[in-house]
Amino acid sequence: MVKTGDNKNNLFAMVKAQLVKFESFQLNDLAPGSQMSSFDSKYLFSSLLIPCVLMETMAFYRILEVNNNRLMGSTTNLMVTCNLFKYG
Repeated sequence: MVKTGDNKNNLFAMVKAQLVKFESFQLNDLAPGSQMSSFDSKYLFSSLLIPCVLMETMAFYRILEVNNNRLMGSTTNLMVTCNLFKYG
């Protein structure tokens, strides 16, 4: 039997390995105020697809690197209705 925590650690390791392959940029590479005009999209899919999605998008995106770290934690409180429309 595989524990859920083991699956998360495995996924984390796979994602971290994929992120090393992306071209990076630093905070000082951003134009002042450019973070204020960003567009944020949310998608729902299985976490097991994350390594594949990263591999397929590598040619189109760069990754922000802060203090030699490319993987930062965050939390999002997003309320969603049954038909997946957000509110609040």
